[in-house]
Amino acid sequence: TSCSDAHKAANDVRNACSWDKCDDTGLFGSCCRHDIPLKLNNIEQSGEKLYYPVSIIDNLVKAFPQKSFGVLYDIGCHLDAHVRKRNLLGSNIRRVKFGTSVFHAYVHQWSCQLEYNPRYNLGWGLSDGEGMERLWSQLSNLVGPLRSATRIHRLQSISLLCKYYGGKLKINS
Repeated sequence: TSCSDAHKAANDVRNACSWDKCDDTGLFGSCCRHDIPLKLNNIEQSGEKLYYPVSIIDNLVKAFPQKSFGVLYDIGCHLDAHVRKRNLLGSNIRRVKFGTSVFHAYVHQWSCQLEYNPRYNLGWGLSDGEGMERLWSQLSNLVGPLRSATRIHRLQSISLLCKYYGGKLKINS
C-alpha cells in the first residue's frame, strides 16, 4: 500500500552488523482486546517482519474455528493487503477484520484511515490496538537485568511477568 514505505516493519532495511552479537533481537507479541498477553514470538535476527503477525493470526483462526477476529496492527492496511495478495489465511480470511492501531492510524493517508482507523469504523468499540505498547512498558524493567541472562532465563522471566500482568488485568476487570 502507499503507507508501506513509511514504516520500518513494512520495509525493514536495518543491516545485520548492528545485531551481530545477538541471536534473539526482540519479541513480537499479541494480546486480546483487554490487553491480556496471548502469544509472544521470539525474533531471531530478522527484524519485525510480516510473517510474525500472520503466524499468530493463523494460529488463532485455527484454534478457534467458529470465532471472528479483529486485528489492530501498526500497519494494518499493509498487513491486510499482504495477507490477501498471498492468500495466506485461505478461507479463514472472511473471519478476520484488519485495522490500524489508533496511535499509528493518524499518520496514514486519509483513504487508509477511512478504511482501517478503528475510530472511523464499526465493530472496534473503544479498542485502540495499543495493548502491546502497554505490555512493553510493563516489561521494560527487565531489559537491564536480562541483558546478560541466558536465553532460557530471559524467556522464563518474560513469561512469568506476562502471566502476572495478565492475571492482574483479569482481577481488575
